[in-house]
Amino acid sequence: MALLELSDITKRFGGLTAVNGVTFSVEEGEIFGLIGPNGAGKSTLLNCLAGASRANAGTIRFDGRDTTGLSAERMCRLGVARTFQIPRPFPGMSVFENVLVAATFGDPHLRRAEVATRALHMLEYVEFPRPVATLASRLNASQLKRLDLARALASHPKLLLLDEFAAGLTPAELVDIAALLRRIRADGTTILMVEHVMRLILDLCGRLSVLQYGELIAHGDATTVAQDERVREAYLCTYYMLSVIRPQRPEERVLRLTGVEAGYDLLQVLWGVDLRVEEGEFVALLGPNGAGKTTTLRAIAGFVPPINGSITFRGERLDGVLPHKVSTVGIGYVSESLNLFPAMSVYENLLVGAYAVRDKAQISSTMDFVFELFPRLLERRDQLAGTLSGGERKMLAIGRGLMASPSLLLVDEPSLGLAPMATLTAFEALKQLHARGVTIRLVEQNVNTTLHLVDRAYVLERGRIVLEGPVAEVRENPTVIQAYLGRSHAAKESR
Repeated sequence: MALLELSDITKRFGGLTAVNGVTFSVEEGEIFGLIGPNGAGKSTLLNCLAGASRANAGTIRFDGRDTTGLSAERMCRLGVARTFQIPRPFPGMSVFENVLVAATFGDPHLRRAEVATRALHMLEYVEFPRPVATLASRLNASQLKRLDLARALASHPKLLLLDEFAAGLTPAELVDIAALLRRIRADGTTILMVEHVMRLILDLCGRLSVLQYGELIAHGDATTVAQDERVREAYLCTYYMLSVIRPQRPEERVLRLTGVEAGYDLLQVLWGVDLRVEEGEFVALLGPNGAGKTTTLRAIAGFVPPINGSITFRGERLDGVLPHKVSTVGIGYVSESLNLFPAMSVYENLLVGAYAVRDKAQISSTMDFVFELFPRLLERRDQLAGTLSGGERKMLAIGRGLMASPSLLLVDEPSLGLAPMATLTAFEALKQLHARGVTIRLVEQNVNTTLHLVDRAYVLERGRIVLEGPVAEVRENPTVIQAYLGRSHAAKESR
């Protein structure tokens, strides 16, 4: 029996048609996958289903009734809940309070004690790893996703919409999430998931629909759809390992962190971090969510002043230097949180990245290079950044980081939220920059590909460096294989 039926759904934003005549159905009790390249219209379609946006044409039927154009509040009360690409908790409220709000909204007739019981049960159900009194602002990416899921489930939905829930998770975390989603389905909740992690999609979903440029290009059995030639050309990579030409370089130390300790308010995140990056190197910083990888990059970029220790770049001290000053000495920073200007165009955002460059010819040349790396940005050149898809915003953030022509580029999770083809493009861009002599410090959860790309790697756990060495040594380390490369890789390596 179909729980959800879409018929000829179309959604436009001015002259841009984001979703065009999409028709499919989701059966009660299944896990259904919706995939496609960045900007294909997936999140827009979820917004229409959840009532956050109204379709211009077509019909949506949920649980036997016409729900076309109903508000998000009505859809929630009818049994539709969703998570977001970027979790949106109330940062000044505790984990428990965040879920309590969702439980209250989902069923306003529950008594206060019943609402509190449901909130605590949902946190236990999703195996939330921290005390429920923890402020949401103190959570890492993985914990925020579990909180977002607990909030969605607290409204007791019949249909759960997941928007790139697995983005940024390690292989070991994916195993846990797959088990949790199976349990949610077994307990009676139907799931429609938008996802770029094909390992998870093929493991969980019986059926798939594929969008490209807002139109349905394939639909059916997940394994069969994944083999469809149109899908492979539009979305899937035919290879994943990049051949890397490693430039010859002098052994000159560009960046050095010595005994760095840093954190936020009363929360210390880094404890005595020592690391170095030589001229022209490509170095990865790996570790589980919450290990302190992003904090390390933010400390280098000037956003998190160290409590103790020193940071030097080409012999000059950087600890305590403000971010705008750091950017002028040849360090570029591509943040995981993007920080784009939504009311400015793609072109204008790129120009902001070059604000410290005075050579107009260099700006023009770098702009051409960015558009060559990301043709989608050239297509969207005059479009407002706030109207881009999540993946397109990531491309723009990387491109903006390149516009300053940095000699050291700090990149935080470049593949987060990108489709496989776009992920390959992002890594190819980094490879080309490295071949041009740019020194790169990379934080990335796509560990397998990363370890075929970089020269050396550090592994950070609980704010401390626990492993460092040439990439071949790190890749063969049993701890890294088990924790970050997943069981299938470990089995392969043991044969």
